[in-house]
Amino acid sequence: MDKKELIETVERVIPEFAKACKKKCADNIMMHQDAFAVDYDERELLLLALAIKYAGIKKKNIDIICAYKK
Repeated sequence: MDKKELIETVERVIPEFAKACKKKCADNIMMHQDAFAVDYDERELLLLALAIKYAGIKKKNIDIICAYKK
């Protein structure tokens, strides 16, 4: 997969994530650890990897948070 195909895939499959990465008002994107691959599905894990690369292309940092209570 080349850079162009990666961008097109992310913008088609997870458009809200792509919109967040394009916003100029924030340098960080925060997402919950279960935003992708909650069931450890290989396709979802691949999508997470694509999202991380996409954010890097758009010069955004990703903060992954968890919501476990102690």
